[in-house]
Amino acid sequence: MSTVQCCMCGKKDLSTIEGDGGTECELSDGRWTCGIDCYVRATETPMEEGLWRFWNEKAKTYLAERDSLKALCDEMAKALEEAKFALFSSDMTIKDRADQSMRLALAALAKAKEADHG
Repeated sequence: MSTVQCCMCGKKDLSTIEGDGGTECELSDGRWTCGIDCYVRATETPMEEGLWRFWNEKAKTYLAERDSLKALCDEMAKALEEAKFALFSSDMTIKDRADQSMRLALAALAKAKEADHG
């Protein structure tokens, strides 16, 4: 006789012979259940664990978006430094500087949109 018992209700001497027509079931972690009711209780996810998984996934999504935005901000800061250097290190007229700054701003905006959609 078997010494296996149900992990939920404690019923002893469960059959471990496959195909004998019994309702016993071995779970993937090695536990046994005596029937469908105990199987459902043993395999259902507790509400707290389900909520933890839900909020954990939300947090991962938030962190990924934050990292993406941080990278975009870093790119924009780099573009700003390049623009400052380009605008104020050469002999340009005010109109040339305005034109150049507009081109740099539009290029940075296009790059940001590309990164957002890419």
